[in-house]
Amino acid sequence: MLYHLLVNVALIRPLSRAVLVLGLIGGGTLSFDPDAALAQSLDRRNDARSQLPNTGERVPIWPDQWPWSSIGRINVAIATRRSICTGSLVGPRTVITAAHCLFDERSNQWIKPNVAHFVAGLSPGLKYSGHSVVSSYVLSPNFKMESEGRSPNFSSQRLPTPANIEMVKSDWAILILEDAMNLKPIQVQPIRKADLPGSDPEKEIVLPGYGADRRELLAISRGCAVKTDVQQLGLGSLEHTCDVAAGGSGSPILLLQDHNATVIGIATAARIGLPHVPVHGGIGVSATEFEQAVSTASR
Repeated sequence: MLYHLLVNVALIRPLSRAVLVLGLIGGGTLSFDPDAALAQSLDRRNDARSQLPNTGERVPIWPDQWPWSSIGRINVAIATRRSICTGSLVGPRTVITAAHCLFDERSNQWIKPNVAHFVAGLSPGLKYSGHSVVSSYVLSPNFKMESEGRSPNFSSQRLPTPANIEMVKSDWAILILEDAMNLKPIQVQPIRKADLPGSDPEKEIVLPGYGADRRELLAISRGCAVKTDVQQLGLGSLEHTCDVAAGGSGSPILLLQDHNATVIGIATAARIGLPHVPVHGGIGVSATEFEQAVSTASR
């Protein structure tokens, strides 16, 4: 059964009290024990040997194999802030992520493309599988930040960005990279009214992403459940039970099946407490909302 806390809260009080999973930076150097990493194979028969339960808890994974090598950190560096989000390579030069990652809440303007940098397969020691500056991006036509167009706000005390239902389920953007990546993209798979993984033992839902808890190493939440077109949220919405951390905005929700992985949605909002502590469950955008735009941008 899905974790319904966010949906129940939305029914009791406005969903605008939820907060976007904003990318954060800072913190010290992280250590990592490769022996504790999750098994890299997509073959779920290895799960019993990994001694890591599929509970949705985030655990580190070395991104040296597909599809993890095609997931990357999005670095945004401008005069008013430095931040991170997560994105997935869905074409040689196209990356899917959350739209709010590209909005500067201090100047209340959208950032210029060339201040964003996609680093695929980032791991400690500044190792990576590919990188490129962003040359342009495509925003969801239905997404709008509430503060867009307002006067700049450079106050050091700023509240988390409020999100309403319409924002959450249209919070997607496609980055067009300056350089093509010599990596295998992850296919986008739109699924209407999904309820996964269901009873099929060969299907698994996972959420890999970077975040404030592990800035330079991919972490993965396994054994999750996901629904799309959630009744309380409407068509194009998504609800999941994966763990997600600040900085994980735009993280793909992957369906693993038959040694393959597909993007069925992205995570965009959750109830975030302490910046470095992941939370369980969240909501986001179904791939039905951006599949056509990805196809057009990848041509």
